[in-house]
Amino acid sequence: MLHQGRWEKRLDALDREVSTLRAVVEAQADWIRRELLGGTENHPPICKAIDSTGPAALDRDASNKLPDARHLRLLIRQRRKRASLFGADLFSDPAWDMLLDLAAARLENERVSVSSLCLASGEPQTTALRWIAMLQDAGLVARRADPLDGRRAYIELTEKAITAMDRHFEEAEVEFGMSC
Repeated sequence: MLHQGRWEKRLDALDREVSTLRAVVEAQADWIRRELLGGTENHPPICKAIDSTGPAALDRDASNKLPDARHLRLLIRQRRKRASLFGADLFSDPAWDMLLDLAAARLENERVSVSSLCLASGEPQTTALRWIAMLQDAGLVARRADPLDGRRAYIELTEKAITAMDRHFEEAEVEFGMSC
């Protein structure tokens, strides 16, 4: 349990670092748009490229019913705390943990490597790889090769998974009044 607490502290620290980096990148993108490009009117292709890749691009997706990434990360931490209190064997759900991690990463506009997803599952690597294969067979995740490093692959949610998770969280909000 002590080991697990250390990982939770590290994850919290990494969450804070990512938030800080995101704020810096967003501020730089705003500065580029305003100072170097003179706004979207003068250089629409460049500004459009900047606007389409940032976190705000995901916010424009009106069909997205997922909670924000911060709430998903909180949900993941709460699931880990519950497992530490009651025992991981009683509440093991690696597929859901992986889907939550991938959804949060999608909202953060981040890619998730296979090894990172294995860690997110809370299972040994061989078990996690079997879960990834099952999720892939079910059409919920897709494996994408890293174009810069042929040894690495990234996992991402498919539209089928996004639609199902959107529906899950929308129904949870309606049924339980849970607004994530």
